[in-house]
Amino acid sequence: MDEYNTKKDNFTWIGLLIILAASAVLMYLIFFVASPKDITLKTRDIDRIADMKSLSMAVELYLADGANFDSLESDKIYRSNDGSVTADGTGWLPLNFQMVSSGAPIDFLPRDPVETASYRFTVNKENKTYELDCLLEDKSNQTLARNDHGNNPDIYELGNDLGLIQ
Repeated sequence: MDEYNTKKDNFTWIGLLIILAASAVLMYLIFFVASPKDITLKTRDIDRIADMKSLSMAVELYLADGANFDSLESDKIYRSNDGSVTADGTGWLPLNFQMVSSGAPIDFLPRDPVETASYRFTVNKENKTYELDCLLEDKSNQTLARNDHGNNPDIYELGNDLGLIQ
């Protein structure tokens, strides 16, 4: 009987040592390979890229529906931290997305995940062109900003005239 209990205890200690070793490796990977700061930057950039794409799609649907930019000022830069997030023409971007005949493409205007940062939007009313941009934080996304065909290699730009914001 004692021999059986000894073997059982040894197995328990070996299992515990394996679990501790695996936990140590996992903790190392979390804190030294993929630091929490890097994960935060990547997560915020994922949000920014998704926001830019959904806002750009909403503007394209707005234009495709026959609307124009007459309510906006050409060359004025509209910033996401300068107003509300309502998408009814009274928010930081004064376009009424609720008037799109197929239904509002977005329910609210996005804001940058960092309060001090801002999404930017400007138009050329005569040409019905626009540019939307934001600054990405994670260095691994610099390639995305460089390859977006915009005029600023450090800024992620979307729209149909990527030279409007200097």
